[in-house]
Amino acid sequence: MLEAIFLDSRLRKILQNPYKPLLNDLKLDKGDNLLDIGCGTGFLTIPASKIVGEKGVVYAVDNNSKYLAKLS
Repeated sequence: MLEAIFLDSRLRKILQNPYKPLLNDLKLDKGDNLLDIGCGTGFLTIPASKIVGEKGVVYAVDNNSKYLAKLS
């Protein structure tokens, strides 16, 4: 699970800010739904869920069950 350490690292969040440009370009808003295919450890899933709030839904899909377990 060494790659998961990088996927969740502060350095990655600095180098690849999940909000800019990707999530901002999607123009997500409260109540929206999003499908995150290949979600990994939730780099985009978690920030997206904060944007859509309790009325929205973010579906996280990955073929690595260890990553999905980390999200739950």
